[in-house]
Amino acid sequence: MKSVIPIILLVAFSLIFTSTKSSTVGSFQQFVLVNESNTATTQSFALSNFTISWNASNLQLSISNNGKILWQNLANTGFVGAAIGNETITEQAGSFSIKDNIQNQTTHQTVHQIIATTNNISIIGDIFSSNDTIEYTLTFSLNQYGDLHFSLTTNNSNYNRLFLSYACNSNEQFFGLGEQQSHFNHKGNRVPIIVQEQGVGRGDVYSNNPIENFIVNLVLGNAVGDDYTSYKVAPHYISSNINSIYLENYEYSEFDFTKTNQVQIELFSTTMQGNIIYANTVYDVFKSYTNFRGRNRMYFRIG
Repeated sequence: MKSVIPIILLVAFSLIFTSTKSSTVGSFQQFVLVNESNTATTQSFALSNFTISWNASNLQLSISNNGKILWQNLANTGFVGAAIGNETITEQAGSFSIKDNIQNQTTHQTVHQIIATTNNISIIGDIFSSNDTIEYTLTFSLNQYGDLHFSLTTNNSNYNRLFLSYACNSNEQFFGLGEQQSHFNHKGNRVPIIVQEQGVGRGDVYSNNPIENFIVNLVLGNAVGDDYTSYKVAPHYISSNINSIYLENYEYSEFDFTKTNQVQIELFSTTMQGNIIYANTVYDVFKSYTNFRGRNRMYFRIG
């Protein structure tokens, strides 16, 4: 019996002092954009007031509206990636744990062709893993509300993890992603988009109580929560530069703001659907977003 006590104490202390930092699944992936002999030439297209430009000299895709840059990749840096994932999801007391076994992560990207029609502009190229060459298509079009819709797909349905990377300013701040209790500005963090119990005792960086965490986890499993466990999440953010992107997907996703000069979205799906909002004010962003997502109806009031 005495020999068992130290083991119990060791496990207890490891549980007590385990960090409750956001339990995201993935990590930021860097992609190399390769300049080949058949790389698409410099060209520019218009969809209403949106301008989509490809610069072959610095391998940069840019999206602007009335002169304002809304989205662009870092020059000479890949913006599309994919991988094959096999997730394991466990649940206890409304709290979820996700582990993902990733294989064949792509590392390089090319841009071979840009096809423009009346309603769509498609960027087509290849992404490369250690075993496969996969063709991707990133298509832009206008949605019914006037925002710029994007769709990312590949020709290999085994690749069920999609990545979209793009540039940001080093001092740009990011807000939103639903009801987030611990962080107003998400810069420096990776944010999971999943609805679950927000935590018993809320074991985040502000209210972390090691003894309470130990007791809760002992009884309810991993139910303490962390910085980003939330009842109400949404794959939509707005930045301090009034840039805004939202996904239409309901599959699990993570928004990565850990880099000073890039943002990356990872999605557990074979198709990524989203929208880029052009706006000059925060009010206009939410007006545009709620055109798509819906608004609360007006209630009567007295007085």
